[in-house]
Amino acid sequence: MRSFLMVGALLGGVIVATSNYAQAASLTFPALPSVTSYISVDDKEVTVTGTQVVLMHAKAERTSAVLARLNPGTKLTTDGAVQGEYTRVFKGNMMGWVVTKFLQ
Repeated sequence: MRSFLMVGALLGGVIVATSNYAQAASLTFPALPSVTSYISVDDKEVTVTGTQVVLMHAKAERTSAVLARLNPGTKLTTDGAVQGEYTRVFKGNMMGWVVTKFLQ
């Protein structure tokens, strides 16, 4: 009987079983909201934070080409686009991606 209860619990259901009676019931769980970014940004100016140079990448990937090295305090513009841990930013006429946690 323990094996039935374990399988039922793993499959998201409850199984009640006796020698002459068995019944299964479904359990439902509320959906969790998805989190896509660390900050909420939308066509606004952001500032590079920290104490080290921050890299601006061509794509939202750590291994993509580096377009610029940004000093702390550098002002950038963002349109709010986020991919994973990166936010799309604009520096003059150049568009690139910076790790969101380094923007304020």
